[in-house]
Amino acid sequence: MSEAWAAILPRLVACPECHGEGTIEEGYAYPHNAGRDIGEIIMETVSCPECGGMGEIPPPDEEEEEEEEEEEEDE
Repeated sequence: MSEAWAAILPRLVACPECHGEGTIEEGYAYPHNAGRDIGEIIMETVSCPECGGMGEIPPPDEEEEEEEEEEEEDE
């Protein structure tokens, strides 16, 4: 039965942005000012914008990859 589902469901690959975790860390700068004696960077864990927090994305189309390679060669 699992083979039948494998044929129906799309194959997914790990997200290159979050490496399959579904979350990334973003840094926000809080600069020095009159109310703060020292500036600092605050790191927060947020869901990955590339995969929407799922950790997996559909594989890129081979046609799109070929077009990108051709564009790079033309430059």
